[in-house]
Amino acid sequence: MLKSILAAAGLAAAVLPALASPAWAQTNDFAGFDVAQGRTLGEKLVICDRARLLSNPPSRDAQRVFVRVDNQRFDLALPPDFTRPSGWYDYDLERAYDRLRARGLVNREEVRAAQETYRTPWLSRAERPSVSERRFLRTQSEACTRLVREASRR
Repeated sequence: MLKSILAAAGLAAAVLPALASPAWAQTNDFAGFDVAQGRTLGEKLVICDRARLLSNPPSRDAQRVFVRVDNQRFDLALPPDFTRPSGWYDYDLERAYDRLRARGLVNREEVRAAQETYRTPWLSRAERPSVSERRFLRTQSEACTRLVREASRR
């Protein structure tokens, strides 16, 4: 009996610090996906991409998600970030990125760094955005539409 208790205590002592580490502890502060916080145009595009994904996030247990490209096509998006093979979730933002990169307004390195910084959080059912958080994310999506339009005019 005492051996069982000591073994359980030892296991808890080994596992609990690992669970408290940043790799496991995920705080879902959706305010971090505010496009106004982006320092560069590439970072803003990535924040917009994540905000659009998080406005209707897939299940944490999903093995794959299909993202609408247009009225007839869907692309496969895989965990952990549920992005398509290109690294983007939203097709319109990817096209805007391609146009802006061709004009020299954004570069791959800043976008890759932003994609690493703004990783999609793993969401359980209890952690999914609340109604007010979804409203915030939709507002971000609208701001992103304006951002892409303005950037395209440059």
